[in-house]
Amino acid sequence: MRLAFLFFVLILSLFLNIYYLWNNHSTKPTNTLQLSNEIKNYGVFCVGEERPDVCYWFSNGGVVTNEAATIVGNIVKINEVSDFRPALGKQFLDDYLWKNMTVIIEFLKGGKLDVKNLLLLRNDQDLIVTTNDEKIILFSLRFSPKNNIIGLLSYLDKGAIKNASQIDLRVENKIFYK
Repeated sequence: MRLAFLFFVLILSLFLNIYYLWNNHSTKPTNTLQLSNEIKNYGVFCVGEERPDVCYWFSNGGVVTNEAATIVGNIVKINEVSDFRPALGKQFLDDYLWKNMTVIIEFLKGGKLDVKNLLLLRNDQDLIVTTNDEKIILFSLRFSPKNNIIGLLSYLDKGAIKNASQIDLRVENKIFYK
């Protein structure tokens, strides 16, 4: 009889512990959605009239979040030589240009090319990528670069443009190199 009572107390204690954990900790499933206003920094945009010397953090939507003091590490850094000054809380590129820019950035983050510098030519709507081996790749932001990137990847895999000093992808569905 005493053993049955101890067993009952043990089961009751276990049940109460489970009940407490279920009601007082975040392991319980809820039907509430938590929203966050925090914007994740995606990269840095640097601009200046003679050389890019003022830098700003931007989100994955191309929205300038705040000024960036020191930039170190493996981070997306886009440079522009102009008198343009981005406004905090606004995109530094038009939406359709930014969508094409993100396709290029994601390709570059894939690691197929060892990138040294990204230079934005706002008036031409172009992006110039310089690799660590001084290869120059020209992208247009006026159209989706997906097809050109697919072609470039094919050439890179085959080694066909291994010795090219410049690759021009500014014409839709065409690749020029020298």
